[in-house]
Amino acid sequence: MDEQAKSLPKGWTIEKRYYSDGACKSNDPPPNQDEIVKLLNSGVDLMLHAGHGLNDRWEQSLTRQRLGED
Repeated sequence: MDEQAKSLPKGWTIEKRYYSDGACKSNDPPPNQDEIVKLLNSGVDLMLHAGHGLNDRWEQSLTRQRLGED
């Protein structure tokens, strides 16, 4: 995802949300439901999720049920 972000045209604002664990440390906010909904409500034009998920959720990030609450 970092490499994809670097390839976007100038003028794009990149917002990253990564989990931190023993293998990867991140100073960015975590990609939890509150952060994802906040980004969506801010008018983000493109959001990508890399990870597990089902038809109704991004694992540990967002559920379809949560959409529409804010």
